This record gives sequence, structure tokens and C-alpha cells, in this order.
Amino acid sequence: MKIVPNVAVVATMVAAMVGGAVPVRALPGQSAPQLMAWMNGNAPLRGYSTRLDEMSGATAYFKSVRIAGATFAFGAIAGDGVKSYDETLGVLGASQTYDLRKHRGVAVAMVQAVYGKAIAADLTLASTVGDFGIFQTNLRVTILRGKRYGYSLAGSSLTVFPVAGVASAVRQAKVCATQSCGD
Repeated sequence: MKIVPNVAVVATMVAAMVGGAVPVRALPGQSAPQLMAWMNGNAPLRGYSTRLDEMSGATAYFKSVRIAGATFAFGAIAGDGVKSYDETLGVLGASQTYDLRKHRGVAVAMVQAVYGKAIAADLTLASTVGDFGIFQTNLRVTILRGKRYGYSLAGSSLTVFPVAGVASAVRQAKVCATQSCGD
């Protein structure tokens, strides 16, 4: 699976911004067994692959999903005693200037393909609580609050996380606007 190099960096930065080392739900907050059961029962995510996440020591779960002629990646981390805190969806093969903030319909389509119509509607109706530049880049991150989940859009990546983490995501984004927060 080929990911545009900056997309991987952005995904790492976004995960750091929303507290990636803290416990995710499959539907962000589930344990690894719950996440695997959910992925196995979710047609677009069946056949996922795993690898060790070197930063957390937990298992990282990945799946490429194709919808309407476009391919995106799903990723989550969970492991022994570690609940998944967030889940990331990213457009594969996107240019380095691609910005999901400007293509919200694509973000909603990815969410609907993985989580269904209810969560897609939550994203559609989510309000913007912050928009920040990412230190020493031309990229921005937008933090959104839905009724069920928090969301962050940065470059070609969308991260879904528990709504209780929105304030923390905003605080971290403010820090990452003034200093490096990723690899």
C-alpha cells in the first residue's frame, strides 16, 4: 500500500493531537478483541492486516477500502490492555496539497462506508471548534465536535475519536501550531 509520504506524517501528527497514546473505540474505546470483532463484522474492513506499532507497542490494524473509484485507508491501534482511542481514515494516492477540509463530502463518504449513515450524519452536522496551522508546514487541522464523536481533518486524513476528547484535541492543536508535535 503506497501512501503519499506527507500523509503518514500528518496522520502521526493528528494522532498526537487527539491523544493517540490514550485508550480508541471501534467506533472509537474498544479493546483489541472488540475492535477485531467489529472489523470482522464490518464488510469493508474484513481482511484487515496488522503490524506492531513501535511507538505504543500495541497492534496497529489497517485496511484499504475502495468506494466510488477512490481508495482510502482505515487505521486503528489497540493491544493488550490498550483500548483504541481514535481511528484514522486517509485518502490514498492523494497529492501533497489535498485537503479534506475542502472536500468534506469525501470525508463523509469514507465515514459512511466504514461506520454507516448515523456516524456520517454526525460528521455532516458537526460544528467546527478550532482550525489551526501545523507548525512549519502549509497544512492545517480542523477540529470538529459532533454529538457522538469528535473529528479532526488534516491533509488527506480524518481522525474519529470520542467526543470527550475534543477539548484536549483543541489544546494539543494549539500547541502543535507553535511547535513540532510529530515525527
